[in-house]
Amino acid sequence: MTIETQPNATVTTSKQFWLNVRDFLKALLVAALSTPITVTLTSFSQGKFTINFTDMWHMAAISASAYLLKNFFTPTQTVIKGDVTKS
Repeated sequence: MTIETQPNATVTTSKQFWLNVRDFLKALLVAALSTPITVTLTSFSQGKFTINFTDMWHMAAISASAYLLKNFFTPTQTVIKGDVTKS
C-alpha cells in the first residue's frame, strides 16, 4: 500500500532514541500538572496538609524524567495531517 500526500499535508516523524524540543516542553507540562496533585493527595492521606517543597521538587523531576524516558524508548512514529490518498 502506498500513501501519497497532497501538497498541503504535513508529515511529522518521531524517531526512536531521539528527543525533540516539543518532548521537553511536554515533560515540563507533565511535571507542572502532576506535582501539585500528587503532593496534595499524599499530604491529605497523612492526615495533615503541609507543603514540603523538597518532595515537590523530587516529584517534578521524577515525573518529567519518566515522560522523557517513555518518549525516548517509544518506537518510530509517523503522523500525517491533511489530505491523504491511498493507492
